[in-house]
Amino acid sequence: MKAICYKCGDYKPSAWKRCTGCDYRPVGDDEKAKSLFCSSHFKSDKELELYSKHLKAGKSLEFKPKDLEVVTVVLNSKQNHKRQEKIYFLKLIGAFLLTIAFMVIFYFIQSSK
Repeated sequence: MKAICYKCGDYKPSAWKRCTGCDYRPVGDDEKAKSLFCSSHFKSDKELELYSKHLKAGKSLEFKPKDLEVVTVVLNSKQNHKRQEKIYFLKLIGAFLLTIAFMVIFYFIQSSK
């Protein structure tokens, strides 16, 4: 993915990376949504080029609330997916550890007979 900094218009490798042109890095949800909107995830190369020229000409971008809402929905779904992956992984580790514990208990029961 490539993106442009919505502050200065310089290209950067991904939406949430620090801009080497102006040193800006998106932090909050709103800033991350704007940065992701200015990436190849949502915009074509041609649109990114137009945005870049617009910003480098000293103008700013106006973000429509509806557009940012779509980006926010995508962000939230990705965050929920990551949370679910972590929970699944923790459950898997828990099941593995319980299996080991039962095997150890079974071993000690068998060896005490």
